[in-house]
Amino acid sequence: MICLLATDAHAQSWEFATLPKAHVSSLTDMRKGMPTQLCDGKINDHAFFSPLKGATLHLQWDEAIHISNLAITRQGWPDWAIASQVKIQINDLPAQIFDLTAKRMKPMPEEQVTFDVLPLAQKVWAKTLSVEILDIQTTTNRHGTFELGLARLAPATIDLHAVQGVPLDASGLQVTVQIDKPVTSLKCLANARRFRKPTQWAYHTGPLPAGTHTLDIPWQSFGPESYFQDPIAPLSISTFELADSNPQNPQPLKLVSWSFTKRDGQRLKPAWEQVTELDFTPDANGWRQGIPMQGFGRFGYMADNGLLVGSLSQNQFQYTAYHLASQRKVEETFLFHCGQAHVKRWQKAQADWTSITVQTLFDYSDAMRNELAAKAPQLIKNRRTPQVTHASILAPGFLIDSDQPSFTIQTQSPAASDVWMLANLTGKTAWIKLTESVDLSTLHEGHLTLVWASKPQLPILLGLAKRPASISLKQGVVQLNFKTPLGRIAMGTPTGYRPWTGKPGESNQASDSLAISSRKLAAILRAYPNRCQMQFKTALDHVQIKETFGHMIWDNDWSETSMPIAPVAPLLSFAASQKYPVTWQTDTIAQMNLPTKYGPYRAAVGNEVLYTLPTPNPHGTFYLAPQSDNPLMAHVSEKIASYDQSAKPWLDRDCLGSWWLWAPATQAFPMLHEKQRQTFEAGYADQLDKNLQPHTWQLRTEPQSGAKYTASFGWIHSATGTLGDVNSGNGAALFGPYTYARTTGDWQLIQNRWPILQAASRYFLLSHDWNNMQTGAREFSGSSAIDMDGIGYEGAIAYWQMASKLGKTDEAAIAQLLASRLAISTCIRWVGYQWDHPQDGIPNDYIGVGLGEKNGFDVMHFKHHSKDHIISELALSLAWVGQYPELFNLHLWGLGKSFWQDFEYKLMNHLPDFRINYKGNRNNHPANVCTNLYLRGLLGESTDQLTAELGKQEKWGKTPGQQVAMENAGFYALLMGKDCPIRLHDWGKARVEQATFNSQTLLAQITINSKLPDQLTWTLLKTPQNATCNGKPITVNASEKPQQLKLDEGINRILIQY
Repeated sequence: MICLLATDAHAQSWEFATLPKAHVSSLTDMRKGMPTQLCDGKINDHAFFSPLKGATLHLQWDEAIHISNLAITRQGWPDWAIASQVKIQINDLPAQIFDLTAKRMKPMPEEQVTFDVLPLAQKVWAKTLSVEILDIQTTTNRHGTFELGLARLAPATIDLHAVQGVPLDASGLQVTVQIDKPVTSLKCLANARRFRKPTQWAYHTGPLPAGTHTLDIPWQSFGPESYFQDPIAPLSISTFELADSNPQNPQPLKLVSWSFTKRDGQRLKPAWEQVTELDFTPDANGWRQGIPMQGFGRFGYMADNGLLVGSLSQNQFQYTAYHLASQRKVEETFLFHCGQAHVKRWQKAQADWTSITVQTLFDYSDAMRNELAAKAPQLIKNRRTPQVTHASILAPGFLIDSDQPSFTIQTQSPAASDVWMLANLTGKTAWIKLTESVDLSTLHEGHLTLVWASKPQLPILLGLAKRPASISLKQGVVQLNFKTPLGRIAMGTPTGYRPWTGKPGESNQASDSLAISSRKLAAILRAYPNRCQMQFKTALDHVQIKETFGHMIWDNDWSETSMPIAPVAPLLSFAASQKYPVTWQTDTIAQMNLPTKYGPYRAAVGNEVLYTLPTPNPHGTFYLAPQSDNPLMAHVSEKIASYDQSAKPWLDRDCLGSWWLWAPATQAFPMLHEKQRQTFEAGYADQLDKNLQPHTWQLRTEPQSGAKYTASFGWIHSATGTLGDVNSGNGAALFGPYTYARTTGDWQLIQNRWPILQAASRYFLLSHDWNNMQTGAREFSGSSAIDMDGIGYEGAIAYWQMASKLGKTDEAAIAQLLASRLAISTCIRWVGYQWDHPQDGIPNDYIGVGLGEKNGFDVMHFKHHSKDHIISELALSLAWVGQYPELFNLHLWGLGKSFWQDFEYKLMNHLPDFRINYKGNRNNHPANVCTNLYLRGLLGESTDQLTAELGKQEKWGKTPGQQVAMENAGFYALLMGKDCPIRLHDWGKARVEQATFNSQTLLAQITINSKLPDQLTWTLLKTPQNATCNGKPITVNASEKPQQLKLDEGINRILIQY
């Protein structure tokens, strides 16, 4: 369906609907486009005839369609011809001629569609349809076009914008309608737009006679209109539509009146009132709860999860190792199973932030049941219990529990392979080549290691609870047999993410090393770490973290001891190896020689580790604007100040509206004069007021942990039904209001909407991954990459600063912890290639852009991507869309200027030129350019160099359109203010009313209005000759480190003379 309405002589409203797909042809040549474009529902494709008069169109359907009324538009630019008379013929019926009077419309996508309704003499099932333009209306040209469609009776519509959406005390809808003829059923549709897709819930009446009817429809009476759809969310509804349910011959109806029904004591709860409650108050010793155990991390939604080594899904372990010398991956999928029942009856999973437990009940197939009925009927009668798999992100392995007496394992590769076992059967570990049966009754230790000759690089450890009777190899399947239920088997990778380099059957140093690592891993898995309670304390510039681990400790028939350990996240160990300033406070942390795909596996003996993370700089930057006339500054300022969204419908928007264009534009606030600032502030306030409302937010419940959180923006993953880019949406929802309050000084808006913002932060905590230290871009994965890392980090910084400014100490503390952890992944992802491709300096043809649940570090190899993709992805990874000082501060602080010098002037010089707008560019080309130029400005490029680069972009560089100006306001602000040696970073809850610099007199003027005594954090790169605040001398010195200045209540006028 395209858009809107036409009204006929009887005041009946109609809507334009797209015709069903047909074979389309024309007996007259088209000047541009194809005949199919005249009936595809798109009015802006500019396909046209020349001349329009005499133009024909012929449609044929494979199966007949029902047509009652046709619709035809008259669209074209003012100098185009438009149709004034048309002939229509359906099948072989007599043709009809219609005069056309609809208003001319421009061929633009945002135009409201106007059209003529063509009532057919007979309501028919059409196989063919012919159209001929008999006459035209024109002033100059004779070329023109039209769009053909179906005219359908428009439903009676209730638009909720006028009443600000569904109120919280509404229990349903009451409508009074009038119908002239009996109907089989009326349909009331409740329409919403959730996660950028239309959503409908429907209520259907029974048969109704002609007359006036009042319908009371409680919310629970609305049902979903499509599969896999959530129950009705009344607060998300933007419109209701009422119509006859009969699509072939709908009867007109009149909406007499409508209202919301209310019932005492009933109240709709906004999504933010239903999220998982979290408490971060400190205990008596000052420790607060850290990342909550009741979250889900990488274990959400699916029982298919990446582990420290490999990935685990239903009875499958996908093992990948990476060989440093050959720079190649070695991969194999191992299939395992307990017992002879293979038909899955049910499965359920329970997850927390570090582990998942999956119960699966298997039953016999019908063929197996028939065989057992004759040979072993007791097996059928025995009560079946589920197989249970325990997997965590804390150790390189997992556990399998079963009451079955056998366990099988095989490779997915069909090729036959010898299998060797490294085990102690005689008091000494030795190789045994598996045959049809090997006696294991003399097994001296509770584990054995299997090596397939086809993939000797990937040994598999099996840790045993019960003593097996034998092991066999038949048709590629290794089977362990027990005289009792097997109890528990631990499955692990004794060489981890690095392949074993020995040869099975040969006793040497390689086999000795494999035996030692297998024994050690078996002891670790007998005290399987699966829970982690995090606690923390904050200081001004760091957070101290204590992680206490819980273990599944189990005995075996050999009475062997277990080895409880407290692991360190491998990513954190890798970050430390890259000189990230982590401070270990547990001195027993040691290398386990079990490398993972994220870095080295290190741990302390026991159940606790302590370490300290530095806190990143949370502040932004205001550059002082030139005081003299500057055409570029004036142009950008005008574009920013004239942005107006007030007239656009808002009930269908999501939380990106809190950020989109507005947030990046605040970077240029010192460039705006006071009237422009007031206009911008009012527009931004109105936008936030409409976005921070119940309709914007949806409640999400992760099924395996029960964790509840809010989401607004996201795309629906077609394969799983889960959301993607949630951390982007929630990050933007936090960062936008923060930039508004920081810029305007209106912190009361943040205080008033705090419950909404607090709820938006919960996804960052509940989806946070222990190892990756990221919030999941996908709901089912605690991983992120490219742009989502940046906006997620900015959202955490924003939440931290908002909580701090409002005195919400506990929320500020958890946000500081979150930002400190996200800072690691956001930084270290760039050098993730060093784990698999260690080298000095930055490479020329690949770079790290994130982390993944399955593959570890997400490395982008440029040879696999098109030019536009490379440039876009790198710019998005640097900045999302816009240039945000908080994120660039992290880039430079975390990896140092030398890394970014190499990035911009070595790596970028080996790539396609970022200055060119390549065909197919998936990102905004100006954002690609400005992001790189912004970074180069921070690295020291002069204003003249940056201006010259900007001048190469003739279409937009020095005369940007509104979107370009707002998205890249950060760069334009840097360009305008770079030569002034003053940077403003934070001014508490005050408002910066002026920040200008006169390059002729070298005088800087800064005016800050503060409602309470506050503090300015700023940087002065040069020592001034004189500095005053409200006429009183102040002492400032040149330093690249920020310094503070106390602000008085009221106006603070600061003058800095160079």
